[in-house]
Amino acid sequence: MNRESVGKVHAGFSRTQVGHITDTYAGIDNGDASWRDAHADFLSSLSREERVDLLRRSRRLVLDTNDRLFQAGDASGDVFIVEDGCIRVSQVSLKGKETIIWLNFRGEIFGIAELLNGNHRQVYAEANQPSRVYSIRRQEFTQVLGACPEAAMKAISRLSARVRSLGCVLARHASDTV
Repeated sequence: MNRESVGKVHAGFSRTQVGHITDTYAGIDNGDASWRDAHADFLSSLSREERVDLLRRSRRLVLDTNDRLFQAGDASGDVFIVEDGCIRVSQVSLKGKETIIWLNFRGEIFGIAELLNGNHRQVYAEANQPSRVYSIRRQEFTQVLGACPEAAMKAISRLSARVRSLGCVLARHASDTV
């Protein structure tokens, strides 16, 4: 599965609403650049030296469909980059309903929100299909970013685009329910 095969699926939909994730979904991308920026390939945006340094410090994980990387409440010791496949980030309500917050594709970075401040995970991350991810320990990741300010700015850019994109989805849902 890749960005194109998933269509324009986005945050804020429950698994029930989304149905089978391999289907193509319509009506989520409003045509602006926020969706594309938020799903931009962080890994390929790095210089060759930055990429080699980051991957040298990482370990590669191979996941089957529905294998869990982390869950709410876990310690946040690693940041992840998708090498191949699709990783679903979701929250589960007190009633057990899963809401997909984000789908991470090839080259995308995730698991960084709690990592920087040392808090426990607030969400779940599971393989949506067979996937490979790079796992980088917090200390290693912050060393790379500290040594490579341009890489740090690229990570910040991807994450801020994701926040903008999620904000657009929330605003649309709020206006639809009024």
